[in-house]
Amino acid sequence: GEFLKDYIFPVGSYSKLEVRLMAADVFSGLNILSKKESSGVCFIGERNMASFLSQYITLTPGRFVDITTGEVVGRHNGKETLTYGQKARISGQKEKYYVVKKLIDSNDVFVARGSTNSHLLTDKVTVNVESFVWISGIAPGDLLTSDNWRCRVRYNDDCIRCNIEMTNNQLVVFLHSLTPIVSPGQVLALYKEDVCYGGGIVIE
Repeated sequence: GEFLKDYIFPVGSYSKLEVRLMAADVFSGLNILSKKESSGVCFIGERNMASFLSQYITLTPGRFVDITTGEVVGRHNGKETLTYGQKARISGQKEKYYVVKKLIDSNDVFVARGSTNSHLLTDKVTVNVESFVWISGIAPGDLLTSDNWRCRVRYNDDCIRCNIEMTNNQLVVFLHSLTPIVSPGQVLALYKEDVCYGGGIVIE
C-alpha cells in the first residue's frame, strides 16, 4: 500500500486495441495488429497443463465424487491439474460433470452434474485478511458499513455489488448476484465506483 499509492499507469483509460493502434503507427515495421492473442499462461506458452505440471511436482491421483449423491463417478490423474468450474473428464457418463470442490487433506475431487448445477454458482467469497493489500496502506473506515462496495474476481468480469463482514479474522464478501464459483488462490479486488481500493487472496 505504501508504494502502490504513488504508482502511475501510463496506459490510463486506453483500450488494448487503442494501444496496439498507437504502437503500430510508431513501429510500422512490426506486425503488431495481426499478432495472435495469447490465451495460455504467458511464460510457458500453449501446452498441456497437466503434462507441464507433472515435470515439476508430484501429481496426486484420486476419485471424482458426485457432490450431491456422494457416489464415486470416476478417477482423476491429479487434483493439482484441476480448477473450479472446469469440465471433469469422466468416461461412461451421459451428462458432463464439473469440478466444484477440492480438499487439502484428501485426493477426492467433488464434481457436480450438468452445466446449470447450483453448485457451480456462489453468492459468497471469503478472503484472507492477512493477504489483503490496501492501496492507501490501511483499510477504509467504512469497510464493514458501506453499501457502495463492488468486487471483481476475474479480470474480464463486471464488478458485482457486495457487502462485507469480518468473521474469524477473515473478510466474508456477500455478493448481490450469483457468480461462478471462485477457486482458492484467485484474487478478489474491491472497488467504489471506478476506484480500486485493494485486493486479497480468496480462501473459500
